[in-house]
Amino acid sequence: IYTLKSSGSKRYLYGRGNVEKITEEIRQSRATAVFVSIDRLSLLQIDGLTEKFRVPVYDRYSIVLQVNG
Repeated sequence: IYTLKSSGSKRYLYGRGNVEKITEEIRQSRATAVFVSIDRLSLLQIDGLTEKFRVPVYDRYSIVLQVNG
């Protein structure tokens, strides 16, 4: 569980240190996707996190679309 960034750039949603920690966890676990437990990420956040993590990033809204689509 990581704390959301409350100010500054909204591109990555999390602070720089947390983004690096999450990126390392993704690499070590060989995750194929990331779920962020937020109702809806902006396109800027999805693009930024996908670029950093190098795996698809999903929010609650996108999961509902995947299940019901």
